[in-house]
Amino acid sequence: MSRRHGVPTDGARGLLLVEDGSLREADCYQATLAHTGLLGCDLRGANFHDCSMTDVDLHDSTLDDLRGALSLRGASISPDQLLPLTPSLLAAAGINITQTARQREP
Repeated sequence: MSRRHGVPTDGARGLLLVEDGSLREADCYQATLAHTGLLGCDLRGANFHDCSMTDVDLHDSTLDDLRGALSLRGASISPDQLLPLTPSLLAAAGINITQTARQREP
């Protein structure tokens, strides 16, 4: 398959490949992504609220501070991306991270 700037140029349809690009704070609100690779991209602060994903590869991309992280259902990441993504997933799930437990009333 021949490529120009990471995008198939041999008539393949329905595929999108972006490599080593900056998509920092990209607004992907309600996007439908299928058969897509965002490989090695800077996705810090990107908005994925209400996205639909099928066969989306995010390997080697920076996933810090994503918005709408629960909409990544259908995406693949590598094990080393799990920790940077965790705060966004917890925030999207409504789980608060605090230093100490609430004080109990006497």
